[in-house]
Amino acid sequence: MDSGAACYCGVFFDFDYTLVDSGDAIAACFGEALSRNGDAPVAADVIKPMIGLPLKQMYHRVIRQVNDDPGEWQPTGILGAAGPGDIRSHVDQVDEPAFEARYDAFLAFYAAAADCQMVAGSRLYPGVENLLQACRNHGCRTAIVTNKASARVNQFLDFHALGDLVELVVGSDTVSRPKPHPMGLNRALMHFGLPAAGTLYVGDSLLDMHAAHSAGMPYAAVCTGHHGPADFNVDRTAHIAVNLAGLVPTIVAAIATSIPASVADSNAAPATSTTAMHSASSGRRR
Repeated sequence: MDSGAACYCGVFFDFDYTLVDSGDAIAACFGEALSRNGDAPVAADVIKPMIGLPLKQMYHRVIRQVNDDPGEWQPTGILGAAGPGDIRSHVDQVDEPAFEARYDAFLAFYAAAADCQMVAGSRLYPGVENLLQACRNHGCRTAIVTNKASARVNQFLDFHALGDLVELVVGSDTVSRPKPHPMGLNRALMHFGLPAAGTLYVGDSLLDMHAAHSAGMPYAAVCTGHHGPADFNVDRTAHIAVNLAGLVPTIVAAIATSIPASVADSNAAPATSTTAMHSASSGRRR
């Protein structure tokens, strides 16, 4: 846990329940899409603990566990006390042919609802802008690595005029393996040329914790999702705070005031824009 010797040249973030309280908006859009798709209704308290999974996996779990076999449902969060192997079983690609048409219809309804409600219905947590600005001021590289689609994240950043403070967005639409696989984190590290051990990942879930561990990155947990301090493995968590605002002093104190030469050189080289690297169709947004 909290180490005074920590020094970070990069800070990456999860999105939902880490930077943004989007639970009500996602649950409302999900519920509306279920209704329009002719699926059985599901309470918001069932949907919210699944936030963090890719949308397709969220829908698959609802159809399988609520519509088909409600007795299997355990509303203790998408991860509960599961280990990495159990977590990965929740995010395997869903490719059942009979499911695809049903999901495609749901997705269209969800996207339409989210286009109208998601940005306005999501709230930025206190401390986010201050932390992002501090990272920028100290030359610390920033990225959002999320199982949400990148276009939806970029919409929110633009709405709140934060686009200039986040250098890279790696969403579920830009990697073939979602978290807890470290592919997204590894892609962001490679983009900046950053060392994993010197780059902090901030998230709210065990899924995020295991992704950071697999990537060799230190992890900071905020308890604004569906996990409390006792849920996080102290051997895999460098910092734990009630919310992001509580982490700001710790992270700012640990931000490196100088960055590796390789990173400085990469700043001078032309970079592909975030929008070009991480464009997403509206059909894949959450």
